[in-house]
Amino acid sequence: WFVVGAEYSSTATEAQNLEALTLFFTILVMFQFWHKFNCRSLSHDESPFALLWKNRPFLVIIFSITATQIIMVQLPAVGKFFRTVPLELWQWIQVTALTSTIIPVAWFGRRLAGWLGLEKNA
Repeated sequence: WFVVGAEYSSTATEAQNLEALTLFFTILVMFQFWHKFNCRSLSHDESPFALLWKNRPFLVIIFSITATQIIMVQLPAVGKFFRTVPLELWQWIQVTALTSTIIPVAWFGRRLAGWLGLEKNA
């Protein structure tokens, strides 16, 4: 199977498989990262970024998740423990672009629920 250009297979080298697994792990974490923004607004007319800077606990959580993921992947000594390998900048850009698509997809889902009258008023 392919993950942003990396293939995990029985015929690949261990280094190639570790890269594929690292990308898969990072994609999983980054989808959850972006999903946290979506969880901030459940109404179709609210932005997931509304009043973001006034929610310090949320910002601390987001910063902590991002820093931990970068450390787990980019620092070879830590990566050896977690069986990850450093990713290149272009891979981080691809992962970020791919996973951030959850923001408009969730917005459209909330918008559709509003149009269909499925959204419950609080």
